[in-house]
Amino acid sequence: VGAAPIDGIPRLTFGFHALDAGFDILPVLIGLFAISEIIKAAKSRGEPQGKVLQDFHIKGFGFTLQEFKSQIGNFFIAAAIGTGIGILPGIGGTLASVVAYDQQKRAAKHPENYGRGELQGIIASETANNATIGGALIPFLALGIPGDTVTAALLGGLQIHGLDPGPILFSRHMDMVYGVFVAFILSCVVMYVFMQFVGTYVFPVALRLQKKYILPLVMVMSLIGCYNMEYSMMAVWVALAFGVLGYVLKKFRYPLMPLIIGLILGPMFERELRLACIQAGGSFAEFLSSPIALVFLALTVLSLAVALRKGALLRKG
Repeated sequence: VGAAPIDGIPRLTFGFHALDAGFDILPVLIGLFAISEIIKAAKSRGEPQGKVLQDFHIKGFGFTLQEFKSQIGNFFIAAAIGTGIGILPGIGGTLASVVAYDQQKRAAKHPENYGRGELQGIIASETANNATIGGALIPFLALGIPGDTVTAALLGGLQIHGLDPGPILFSRHMDMVYGVFVAFILSCVVMYVFMQFVGTYVFPVALRLQKKYILPLVMVMSLIGCYNMEYSMMAVWVALAFGVLGYVLKKFRYPLMPLIIGLILGPMFERELRLACIQAGGSFAEFLSSPIALVFLALTVLSLAVALRKGALLRKG
């Protein structure tokens, strides 16, 4: 939906100029995940609710040494996924969390437990999400290409001070590069200290509140956040529309993740595909001439084959 890349022809706008820019990903995510849950909770009004948390205490770090040791492999795999996706410009932590979570769920012995607070899924998702920041710094510092909104803001800050990220930054302003490294490490430490000694005690208090008090506040804050993006009601209507869509998909047990991945990667995929086709004179043969492209195509086919085989085995079992 929106103007096509390269030529700018509007598609699926039905004459509404508000759709010329397409759908921004943030209102879509808010609608699919937040508003759809509010609609679901409103639909289930009158049904018995689960036990509301009344007493909550954390001992030590909140996890045992054995749990930490058992998740070391999960840490490294999710960190590698997050770093790799972070290196690719414009993708961000949302897709990294989804991919890491999905890969961990595929490898789990009991995937039916995922979505209910499974430790492996939480660790994979959050580790990959955090790892994308470090990955995004690689093309940013080495090539001057911002990998996400954080590095884009950092790029603007450096340019204000007359600094351009790239190879020249390493040769002329190495002190600045070391400063970025130190600041990144300190931010990780500060985040851990805050979440461990403040967040783990403050945030669970929200679990003591009943949904009828929380959900209206979530609804209002979500819609205000959508409106504040561009000070336009269009983002609010998009969030509400995708909230209804998300509720319908969940009701009929359709997964939301393929939709999210398509919305995130679709515009980038189409833009780069069309640019590559223009450079190749309209021939798709060029996509098979690069060893790197062939490796990624082979990995895609292998991933699809494994998924199909696993689905067939589950249906037989």
